[in-house]
Amino acid sequence: MDTVNLHTPSLDKLPAYVWQQLSRIAQQCALVPEKQHWVVAFSGGKDSSALAHLCASLHQQGKLPQLTLMHIHHGLQACADEWITHTQQQAAKWQVPFVYQKVDVNPVSRHSTEALARDARYKALRSYCRQHKGVLLMAHHLDDVLETVLLQLKRGAGPKGLAGMAEIAEHEGIIHARPLVGIEQKILIDYLHTNNIDYIEDPSNSDQTFDRNFVRHSVVPLLTERWPAIRHTVARSARLCAQQDSMIQAQVEHWLQTHLTPLGCIPMEPLSQQPLSWQKEIVRHWCQSISNQLPSEAQLETFFNALSAADDKQPELRFAKVALRKYKAHLYLISNYATDRKDVSDCQTVDKDIAIKSLKLTLQRRARAADDSPLFTLPLEADSQVTVKAVPKNARITLLNQTQPRSLSRYLKDWGIPPWTRDDCYLLCKDGEAMALLAYGQCEPLKRVDHSKCDQPTIAWISVSLLTD
Repeated sequence: MDTVNLHTPSLDKLPAYVWQQLSRIAQQCALVPEKQHWVVAFSGGKDSSALAHLCASLHQQGKLPQLTLMHIHHGLQACADEWITHTQQQAAKWQVPFVYQKVDVNPVSRHSTEALARDARYKALRSYCRQHKGVLLMAHHLDDVLETVLLQLKRGAGPKGLAGMAEIAEHEGIIHARPLVGIEQKILIDYLHTNNIDYIEDPSNSDQTFDRNFVRHSVVPLLTERWPAIRHTVARSARLCAQQDSMIQAQVEHWLQTHLTPLGCIPMEPLSQQPLSWQKEIVRHWCQSISNQLPSEAQLETFFNALSAADDKQPELRFAKVALRKYKAHLYLISNYATDRKDVSDCQTVDKDIAIKSLKLTLQRRARAADDSPLFTLPLEADSQVTVKAVPKNARITLLNQTQPRSLSRYLKDWGIPPWTRDDCYLLCKDGEAMALLAYGQCEPLKRVDHSKCDQPTIAWISVSLLTD
């Protein structure tokens, strides 16, 4: 039998254990537990009922004065309305604020309903936490860690996937915390029975056509019978994988911060100097950080094989709603390539800040001249009108200090503008006169700008800068 230090609290010490965990979580996140708004994801099942009751007991002691139990109604079960009633009654019994939200789960081909429901649930929970400045508490426990690691092994995951469930994580700016992740589920069930707490039995949890249920009911019992401490030893392996992944990601992030271009592209020369395994990890991390999407290992392998093509080739990898492309000596990552096109309308008035994502440019209206080295600044009189006007593909443009017009397409090619961005070009106009050409990552002046009036207090400014967000 494996020898491990289980650190399992007795049932009467479980509330104190949870308080200790929440205090430590708050400290790591620079929060004050007594002043923080805690939001418990409360399905009404075994695990969330235990966490909700434990937090409610702390709430009644005055340790968690800002506590909310939140239930998500998926509408996937016939008794879903009854679950709202149950969770609402429990919250009232424990004298804790309660909210619920209904979400729509629309079936999509080649996507599991379970995954779609999970995504909708987390979206609603995060939205509430964002609106009410809350930390999301989830009731995942040690058995969940074991199941997750086994499922990730089945999928062929690397260190990130095998890290299991982090006690603290941040997603979309919301802190997610799992104060029970070191506790076995049987302890939580004993706690429920000891305190006479009713809970919901979701009938879908016994359906072994779902992979997690199969692992839970058919695989884990065999493993724990043979190796009783396997939950803890697997959790230890998961922590080691998490530590290794954290070190890897820190090095990758440092590399990206050092080498990314101002437009957020990866230059091929320094990338190609890295071992192939590091090249893949750099691109994988880059995709995850920008789009929250990851290509599969097979997709990434195919793309890197294509990167050995000649410079005039443009390998492309599309996954989810992301396109990974090579153009000349750089890699580009384009999110929502099919839909994220026009960010401004034709002849749009610039009376507020405008982010033109397709051009990686931002237009800002300021009360004084910019002091952060923008690409272009345009002084305005009090009655000046500034507009952005689309440029036709066949337009001929005369840049500042040039006497003869040239085709727009020739300029874009000479500047090395990626082909897929060349359809989006605009003129920045002042009182109907074109003052500058806006293209991908560039702002080229067409007229000489008079800055002699910059000391007049009535002057406003339009500043054109690279979009860094």
